Amino acid sequence: SMVYLDENNLEQIDMIYYFKEFSLSNNQLKKISIDNTTKFTFFDKLDLNHNLIESIESDQLISSTQLRYLYLRNNSIKYIGNGSFRNLHRLNELDLSLNFIQHLDDQIFHDTF
Repeated sequence: SMVYLDENNLEQIDMIYYFKEFSLSNNQLKKISIDNTTKFTFFDKLDLNHNLIESIESDQLISSTQLRYLYLRNNSIKYIGNGSFRNLHRLNELDLSLNFIQHLDDQIFHDTF
């Protein structure tokens, strides 16, 4: 099943979703919160393009082990913590284009692929 909540004014997600594909592009999301990542556990595809996300902290996505496609294009990401994509062994595509990333540590993709 797929859910598209694109082009709204969502600032946070408060409900648990169990969909295969979930799109939240073109909203006002500022962070991927710890509470929210547990809700993303069962996703195959998660689209967070065109939001206001500023950072990806270590272990924020650790429970999202089923993710194959993660889109974070055109946010305001400046910081990506070491191991941020750890345990995402099924990840086939990661788009971090058009952000403000200035430095990538050599451990960012540790235990990812």
